[in-house]
Parts: sequence; C-alpha cells; structure tokens
Amino acid sequence: MNLLDFMATQDLVVVGEHGEWNPLMRPLVGTPYFILHKLALVPLGLLFLWTVRGILVPKYMVLIFLTCGLYLLVVVYTWVVFYAT
Repeated sequence: MNLLDFMATQDLVVVGEHGEWNPLMRPLVGTPYFILHKLALVPLGLLFLWTVRGILVPKYMVLIFLTCGLYLLVVVYTWVVFYAT
C-alpha cells in the first residue's frame, strides 16, 4: 500500500495538479527526501514494529488495526476518485 501511495502521490501531486494535504509531507513531496521517506524510512519503521511486536504491539493492536484500516480507505478512495472514473 505504501508503494501505491507513493506512486499515486507522484502522479497526482508532483506531475498532476493536485496538492498534498498532509502538512508534514507537503514540503517533502517532489524532492529526493520524499522518495527516501516513503520507500525507505516507512518500511524500516514497519520492520522495527515487526521486530518489537511481541513487546509493544499487543497493547496497541486496536490502534494498529484502526490505522491500517484508515490507510486502506484512503488508498481505495484515491483509486476510485482519481483513477476509476
């Protein structure tokens, strides 16, 4: 999903006419730092979470499922609104 999000952002924001709504990512979009963040730091963060899942994750599972669900909804919304029409 992260790769799809990166490609959609590149297509819609960098190449297209849309804007980035995330105020934390807005300054990075279109720079090499955006590529580094989306395709390296995010997967490394997920790898870290995977390695500590036995210690930290059980008490935060509800928040993790909620975050994953919301992220999936954003990706599906982007696909339906901008690509399926």
